[in-house]
Amino acid sequence: MLISGRQAVEVLAGAGVTRRQARAALAARLAGEPVVTRGARLYREEAVIELASRPPLSESDVDHACPGPLFVARRLLDAGAGREEQLAALAPGWDLGVRGTNNLLQAFLYVQGSIPLVATVCGFVVLGAQIQRLRGEVGGRTYRMELGDAGEWFAAFRGRRLLCGPGRDFVFRGW
Repeated sequence: MLISGRQAVEVLAGAGVTRRQARAALAARLAGEPVVTRGARLYREEAVIELASRPPLSESDVDHACPGPLFVARRLLDAGAGREEQLAALAPGWDLGVRGTNNLLQAFLYVQGSIPLVATVCGFVVLGAQIQRLRGEVGGRTYRMELGDAGEWFAAFRGRRLLCGPGRDFVFRGW
């Protein structure tokens, strides 16, 4: 059955997602491609219910899956795009100068070789990857990440929610 965008937002709001986040999650195609009519966007009710029922990860779930550092990317990605497109959209434009995050990432990359990355849209896990390298972009303030495939650790995150609260477009856990 198809439901309106307004109804889809209400279903997601019932699961603790703010209305603003619900609209952003739907726009990112987390509940699939909408059917666009002249006056509305319609979503498959089953897909919206599945999205709303995704269980959140607890702190201990995250620590168990990734006992070391974890980079949580909080950007609006197109969940309906292919993996390569998503990685290309995720790689550039990271302002990591705050509190020396760039230096911490570089140090962990030097010691470990890579850092797990989970990309979320409004708390919903979309993608997992490994940060393999960090390069300064023109102008020197932002960085581009070279990303590879996620390890086995990502199985614990797939189809879940990772709630980090409000803030910047990333959270660097575990340091």
